[in-house]
Amino acid sequence: MEMAEKGAAAIVPLGIPLLAGPGAISTVIIAMNRGSGWDHYIVIISTVLIVCFILWVMLRLALPIGTAMGTLGLNIANRILGLLLAAFSIEIMANGLKQLFPILSKLS
Repeated sequence: MEMAEKGAAAIVPLGIPLLAGPGAISTVIIAMNRGSGWDHYIVIISTVLIVCFILWVMLRLALPIGTAMGTLGLNIANRILGLLLAAFSIEIMANGLKQLFPILSKLS
């Protein structure tokens, strides 16, 4: 029984970063530190709760949407979203290289 409890505890820290990455966690921490009143904290906490609700709805509807799209539709969506992710990644890397090496921004 003790082994099952350890296994369940190990799953939680691994699953949370998949839903809220380091960028989102850092953004919430910085926003909370910049605040100066209860109204500010209420806005941030309500925003986090709204995002959690939207995420819950999306995860709840994943199976019906996946069933409706079928295997071909899911493969097409996977490739399109992978292409978008690659494009965003290249843009971020290019901007970082331009800031690191200013001579590159003069070439384009």
